[in-house]
Amino acid sequence: MEISDFLRDILIVFGQNLWMAVAIRLTRFGTTKRPFYRLIACDPRFPQGGRHLEILGTYDPMNISVPKDSDQKADKGIVQLKTDRIQYWLSVGAQPSETVRVLLKRMKVLPSATTSTGSKPKKESSKKKKAA
Repeated sequence: MEISDFLRDILIVFGQNLWMAVAIRLTRFGTTKRPFYRLIACDPRFPQGGRHLEILGTYDPMNISVPKDSDQKADKGIVQLKTDRIQYWLSVGAQPSETVRVLLKRMKVLPSATTSTGSKPKKESSKKKKAA
């Protein structure tokens, strides 16, 4: 057993687990009724507007002036990401929040969710049953 493993075990026994996963989440900036978000990597124990490890991008939901050649939808706002750094943090085990996961899927940084085999099949509509 190495020294670092020994110290980690002692800290875990005393309730101070220092090896927690990194969280990728949004932190709010902007003024009243004009939100602007930064996508950050942080320790999940830090408060939402508190200290962070790295800024990974920005999200402006109010800005709908999208250039004509852009494939972004105008009603979804502007998202700017550092995809290489996001991929790095995800590769070392960072956990994105639900909102960040949706943004990353929309920007095609994360693969789209596939339907699981354990999901319930959709019910047929009553109109189809009556027609048959």
